[in-house]
Amino acid sequence: MDPIDAVRFGRSVPKFSHEFSTYRIDKAPLIGYSAVVGDTSSARANGVEVGSHIGALQMIGGAFTGSRVGGDIPEHPIGVDLYLRLRRPFGPGLTAGTSHRWADKDALGVDVIAKRGDLQLTGEYVRTETTSEWYVLGEQALTRSIRAVARFEHLEENEDRWTVGPTLGLNDHLELKVNAVFSDEKPDRLLGQLTARW
Repeated sequence: MDPIDAVRFGRSVPKFSHEFSTYRIDKAPLIGYSAVVGDTSSARANGVEVGSHIGALQMIGGAFTGSRVGGDIPEHPIGVDLYLRLRRPFGPGLTAGTSHRWADKDALGVDVIAKRGDLQLTGEYVRTETTSEWYVLGEQALTRSIRAVARFEHLEENEDRWTVGPTLGLNDHLELKVNAVFSDEKPDRLLGQLTARW
């Protein structure tokens, strides 16, 4: 079997961390992704990615220019960013992965996803030369159309943040998220988001 799964050229999101590299507004459990991965992300960049696998181990490697578009990493026009993401299932309901970035701002990430029945737990740890942050996210289906979601984040400068709230499926096409955000460093916030699918 061919070990090369895909090759992509052009502008895309570099595959660093589980949450940021898989984020979709209509699939995300909360409004917005975690600041743990957001603080180390480059939203889009020009380059090449190669997806491959060895048995159950999935791999994505990429080389991108430093002309980063969006995200929280400043542009570095003359640089080259190298990425490697590894992901592997370990039995039913358990998957672990690592992310690596070699650039002017190196980063290392580790993520674990555990699922049992209607409960799913996701944890990520991200370290750079100057920061060390992590989060844990829990999702529990209460009924067919209601999910309870909570995320705890430990951010740089010892900021702790909770984001909690329900996700309500109004019908087959509409979903409502309500999130309350509590932080020991910033004002509390209440957020709402209505997502339409068709």
